[in-house]
Amino acid sequence: MSLQTAWERRRSLLEDSSTNAYRLLGTGEENTRGLSADRYGNLALLYRAVGKRTLLDSYLEEAADFFLSQPSITSVYVKDVLSDRSQAQPAPARHLGGDSLSSDFTVLENGLVYKVSPLDSFSTGLFLDQRAQRLDFRTGAKATEVLNTFAYTCSFSVACAAGGAKVTSVDISKRYLDWGKQNFSVNGLNPDDHEFFPNDTLGFLKGAAKRGRFFDLVILDPPSFARNRKGTFSVRRDAPQLLRLAEAVVRPGGKIYFSSNLFDWNNDSLSRLMRLTLPQARIVKPAPLPIDFSFEAHPVSRILAVVDRGRR
Repeated sequence: MSLQTAWERRRSLLEDSSTNAYRLLGTGEENTRGLSADRYGNLALLYRAVGKRTLLDSYLEEAADFFLSQPSITSVYVKDVLSDRSQAQPAPARHLGGDSLSSDFTVLENGLVYKVSPLDSFSTGLFLDQRAQRLDFRTGAKATEVLNTFAYTCSFSVACAAGGAKVTSVDISKRYLDWGKQNFSVNGLNPDDHEFFPNDTLGFLKGAAKRGRFFDLVILDPPSFARNRKGTFSVRRDAPQLLRLAEAVVRPGGKIYFSSNLFDWNNDSLSRLMRLTLPQARIVKPAPLPIDFSFEAHPVSRILAVVDRGRR
């Protein structure tokens, strides 16, 4: 598929002044010889798959020229990435053309501002494929209490707070929670009106249940695998326990959102897992994937469920 065709598919996004962060070139049917790309503000960030048939620099230069010819893009960088990201971290992004950028800057998503750092590592600060779900939660968040676990830089938290919710954010990393507080502040939201806990999610959920804390929405967007001072977390191994602990702190009629980017899971897998683990949960549809992620080889899997006490 040509870069021009992929660009035209995103015409509605390109004309949306409230959002300037999204996927420009997908990893599935749009994949052009091992190349994918994201937009962060005026930056087009390319990802070149490194392997036996690595894309030549000459093609990267052609791609950079194409993106720089578009009115919204003024800078192009590239990251070389291995297919197995557990094996090595990428080198910092390499400048291909246009303006040179600092590591950190802000982008817009549905009118909200998020700090991103897309040039130095895999973790850019914003998972672009959750854009539609953030908007959905923001729209329905008025006067609710939300628990955002594995909160990372708190983008879900910011969206819910912008909709009027009281949000509790939990992440093992204080650094990422501090980043999240900055995201609150740049949107005119006072972090002191919300709660931030640098804790292990499983431990926090156990403690919340003992204290009798309940929430209207629990967001579970865990990594596939993580290691911390308390041990390891594997979503494949720990998902049933995670769901049961979340169910214990959801108010009757409240919701659990569970998302995973595990390679061999899909929405059907998550639905089966939910039904087996929490038979009292009623599956409802999450927000559809945004158009720019409709062509991925392995899109993020997502499920939204209402917890109805006593339902079997």
